[in-house]
Amino acid sequence: MGDTERYFAHPAIGVFFMANPQKEEGFIPIAREIALALACANITQQEHKFLWALWIKTYGYHKKEDWVSGSQFVELTKMRQEHVFHVKRSLLEKNVIYQKGRIIGFNKDYESWVLHGGAVLREQAVSTAPLGSLGTAPLRRHKRKTYKRETTKEKQPHIAAHSAAGALVVEAFIQVDPKNKTYYGNTTQRKACDFLINEYTLDLVLARIKILSQTNRIPYFPSIRSPYDLKEKWVQLENAVERKKQEIKSKKVDIIL
Repeated sequence: MGDTERYFAHPAIGVFFMANPQKEEGFIPIAREIALALACANITQQEHKFLWALWIKTYGYHKKEDWVSGSQFVELTKMRQEHVFHVKRSLLEKNVIYQKGRIIGFNKDYESWVLHGGAVLREQAVSTAPLGSLGTAPLRRHKRKTYKRETTKEKQPHIAAHSAAGALVVEAFIQVDPKNKTYYGNTTQRKACDFLINEYTLDLVLARIKILSQTNRIPYFPSIRSPYDLKEKWVQLENAVERKKQEIKSKKVDIIL
């Protein structure tokens, strides 16, 4: 029986083919040392799911880093958008991943990971004792190194930058709806600002806000009047703009002289 002919039979529901993935169809190269470090790392199940999604979109395509949108993480992890955002921020704080503008990547230097005030070290992750000798030979003892967790905004530039830039997003929305003047201290709206900047970059967010005064008056376009509205309806807005472009293109008539 060939690999492509594997199946199982059930007396009640009949015959079903079994999943049979092959490495030739695509694989994710991850160093054994990284796998060992993650096996003992104190990170959440959601953070593990995020990392696998990141590896699929980077290592799975022979890239060290790439621009991976939030919607792609939602699709791969099956987590809600806001959960993806919080997990991503948590991994950034722990220095397990890094972000440069839109580009995101995995930090292979596990000695620099910040987990509960310490870091996963090479000595903790990799045992040097032979597997067959664990019952007779003593394991090598290693000194634990501890690192002071960076908690100040100065040492977390991605958080500080987002918080400062969030005020610019609120300010831009005042032109859409003056009520946004009261949102500088609104936790929900400022979190939405942080999410938008982290996901799409400040320049792109400000560019989208500029067109809202027009799109809010177009039938069947989403009504967006605050940062939270934009966060929740970003995809709807993009789809509506694309539909409008196609509609205009289809109505264009070529005049032959």
